[in-house]
Amino acid sequence: MLDSGCLSPVNTFSGDVNRSLVYLVKRIIDMANQMIKIWMFILVSLMLALSLASCSVNPEEVYDLVVVNGIVVDGSGTPGFRADVAVRGDTIVKVGYLSEAEKSSAARQVDAAGKVVSPGIIDIHTHSDWPLLFDGSALSKIHQGVTTEILGESLSAGPIKGRAPRDLPYGLEADWSTLGGYFDRLEENGVAVNVASYVGATQVRLCVLGEDSRDPTPEEMAEMEALVREAMEDGALGLSTALLVPPNTYITTEQLVKLSEVVEPYGGIFSIHIRSEGIGIQDSIKEAIEIGETAGVPVDVIHMKIADKRLWGKMPEVCGLIDDARARGLTVTGNQYPYIAGQNNLDALVPPWAMEGGTDRMLERLADPSSRARMEKDLLEGIPGWFNHYLAMGEWDNCMVASVKTEANKQFEGKTVAEVAEMTGKSPADAVWDMLLEEGGSVPAVYFLMSEEDEICHGPALDVLRLGRIGGPAGRAPWRREAPSPLVRNLSPHPRQICP
Repeated sequence: MLDSGCLSPVNTFSGDVNRSLVYLVKRIIDMANQMIKIWMFILVSLMLALSLASCSVNPEEVYDLVVVNGIVVDGSGTPGFRADVAVRGDTIVKVGYLSEAEKSSAARQVDAAGKVVSPGIIDIHTHSDWPLLFDGSALSKIHQGVTTEILGESLSAGPIKGRAPRDLPYGLEADWSTLGGYFDRLEENGVAVNVASYVGATQVRLCVLGEDSRDPTPEEMAEMEALVREAMEDGALGLSTALLVPPNTYITTEQLVKLSEVVEPYGGIFSIHIRSEGIGIQDSIKEAIEIGETAGVPVDVIHMKIADKRLWGKMPEVCGLIDDARARGLTVTGNQYPYIAGQNNLDALVPPWAMEGGTDRMLERLADPSSRARMEKDLLEGIPGWFNHYLAMGEWDNCMVASVKTEANKQFEGKTVAEVAEMTGKSPADAVWDMLLEEGGSVPAVYFLMSEEDEICHGPALDVLRLGRIGGPAGRAPWRREAPSPLVRNLSPHPRQICP
């Protein structure tokens, strides 16, 4: 057993250790408190900096326009999503969440709550070439969200050279000679929409051959090819043609191949209003595909429809031709408009032989009793290879007068040919011939030729069809200074397609 004397040094050492440990712990606690204070200071400083940053906006985040709280449908095929849209100048610079500071920085803010926000709609088939020169506001298009118009079906606004007529609709006169010159005129006048154009196959033919029904010589064909090349250099989208009525019908498949070969190096498209939308429609689709395949260019079929009551229900077969071509690796697309009626002209009822030589020769034949009798016979019985609107619509109640120029014929606007015939005591054919004579050879008309069922394509072709309308924009143009036409051709089809 040890005595206390032996333990004294140990007890002294133990006390010193305890005091050291206590001191060390206190120092650690003090240092920890200091570190906490430092980190709290850093955290508060960071929060303050962030707070101050939220109160200021980077100059790059100052916008001219913000559209907030809308559902964005961006055109990619994905479902709509909640987002804000910021615009600076003429460019969309941000789609997504915008802070309150970003919103308040904008010169203008639009609340789109409960509405869809989408890119501008491209109207892929229009006849606005001349209306946009007269009045570039394009009000009916802008109000429907259309911001780009595609022009130039067969008869483009350039080139205008050689034998091509220079007197244009609405009192306009062509003071340019190329498609590029037309674009320059549009910019000089001012236009509210973006514009792109094809070069028309009939347009270049008119420059070289006028309305002659003969084939071009090799030299003339080379001249037509040069005109197409010039238009492509000016920015044309490609070549467009419409083959339903003269002088469009005079151009052959081989000639269209040669002209399409010119647009191929430029990445151009071949756009075609086929020769027949009734009897012979399958062969017409095959011709379009053949031209594109031979020339090595994409094909876009204008107005994929069956415009003949005798063929209603055949749309799956027609769409199948496009499916087969695409399965072979060809690029073939089309466009539709979701209506059972379409606009043409009463002169579409005139047989092709009676239109040879142009409008003046047609009017001479319309005034000749023997020619009128022959025309009526061909109209009622048909001519091989001619898309006969009368036989396609089946009865005169399915053709409506859209608009006229003469005061005496204003009473017939919105009337069917059957009603006009009854009102005038004439046969329907004579009523048509007389009105064409009185109106200088042109009477816009509506033909009821399609069925609702056939306006929906079938199979894979459905995925490559787009909406395309016909007509020009309504604005302050001369045809809007009087009572509106019964035809709503100046509107686009997408509202009905999106919200049927």
